[in-house]
Amino acid sequence: MTISGILANRIVRLRKRGLSFREISRQLHVCKSTVHKYSKNVPISGLQQERLKKLVKHSQLKFVKRFAKPTQIKKSALNESKARLMGHLFFDGRVSKIGARCMLGYYNSSLLLIWNFIALMNKVYGLKNYTPYQRPGVNVTNYAIEFTSQLAYEDAISFSATYSTSKGIGVPLVIENSSKAVKIAFLKAFWNDEGSISDYGNLTGGSKSAQMIADLAQMHRSLGINCSTYIDKITGVSILRIKKESFYTFYQKIGFDYGTVTKGHNIGKLKKEILEKYVRMSVGGFEPSTLGL
Repeated sequence: MTISGILANRIVRLRKRGLSFREISRQLHVCKSTVHKYSKNVPISGLQQERLKKLVKHSQLKFVKRFAKPTQIKKSALNESKARLMGHLFFDGRVSKIGARCMLGYYNSSLLLIWNFIALMNKVYGLKNYTPYQRPGVNVTNYAIEFTSQLAYEDAISFSATYSTSKGIGVPLVIENSSKAVKIAFLKAFWNDEGSISDYGNLTGGSKSAQMIADLAQMHRSLGINCSTYIDKITGVSILRIKKESFYTFYQKIGFDYGTVTKGHNIGKLKKEILEKYVRMSVGGFEPSTLGL
């Protein structure tokens, strides 16, 4: 925009007095881009520069006050959703604090499980994050989602001081002493994250913590599911194995939902589909409709 010499001089004089581009624009009824064009190279004294810095800071504070709403989490009591969430944090998740950054994250090859975790974080804590990302995987693509919240972190560690199974932790007492529905929700997280069913029908789940596996085995037995435990001689990982005569009971009470097979002949398939095949075999070939499959 071309303006008269008089107007241009007025713009320069006001700028020398330390007025911002916005202030000059409003005072002279000229667009801000025109003000910038005619006064961007006008030298400003140190005192006037300080004034402009204060104006910028004041504008930023006004913007934050108007638009930035602090995240408020809701601390729900222990229920099925929270038990499932805690389970995922123990098995394929992470609860950590690095400096001032408090983070709850989850990593899995199943994008459906990632979205389920996102839904749980929203339901339990009211937090939202819809940007999962990919991570390198050996046989399949892995996905990750992370939430940053000091309040959610503090609430999570109020149930367990650590979520690292490498430190030999077991199932939190609050889970063990809770309702059957809460226990099952926790077990579902374990099987979807750490469980596998092989081509030969071996239904197993592992953990670095022998205490965790011992506690999980006891929880299964309390549900009428026969199981055994052992240590893998190669990896040193503690293993929980469901006995074949309990496949149907396991399917009815716990089972899989979104977990996928990550290696072997059935790679990429839902664990639930493979389990259903062996459940049919274990009950003598009954029709799926008879089993409710």
